[in-house]
Amino acid sequence: MAHDANSPSGSYTPEPRPSILIAWGSSTGYTEEVANGLYDRLEPDVDAIVDIADTPVETLEDFDVLILGIPTWHVGELQDDWEDCFDQLLKLDLSGKLVALFGCGDADGYPHNFQDAMGLLWRQVEGRGASLVGKWPIEGYDFQQSEALTPDGNHFVGLAIDEHSQDELTAERLDRWAQQLRTEVGERFRPRERVVA
Repeated sequence: MAHDANSPSGSYTPEPRPSILIAWGSSTGYTEEVANGLYDRLEPDVDAIVDIADTPVETLEDFDVLILGIPTWHVGELQDDWEDCFDQLLKLDLSGKLVALFGCGDADGYPHNFQDAMGLLWRQVEGRGASLVGKWPIEGYDFQQSEALTPDGNHFVGLAIDEHSQDELTAERLDRWAQQLRTEVGERFRPRERVVA
């Protein structure tokens, strides 16, 4: 915390908390439901939740923490609304921002492309200066390949949701990930004490 020179000795004023945006794209409603479930678990810390289809992509520059939700379509393809703004993401300055991702996929139906879109989205925003939070372990999933893995292959770049074959695990995974995000974001934005002479 920063020391307030106008306050009594030994007292501190709180630093502003980071602004947080949840932005999702959804064609069948699954990713929207997950986004709303995450919002319920993170409020009142979330400042806005938006459908990327109805939101100028430049809005992402207005927040400190971006939680982005995307399903994988067909054989490793982007969801339509994210695809529509995908090239525009390259024009953004996301330096200093934290990005967490969640994706919806179908490991049974597409085991060789599980959560690919989440990996594609991460690479796009990583190139604009963003830093990743919210990596998720691959244990508990049955898939063959994914573009959404971290370089060591031990984690997804974000929370992997499978409403097709593991829907019974979604609530628990959201609970755990929400707590993980609170911890990781809190550590990144933990204020340092500043001594005022």
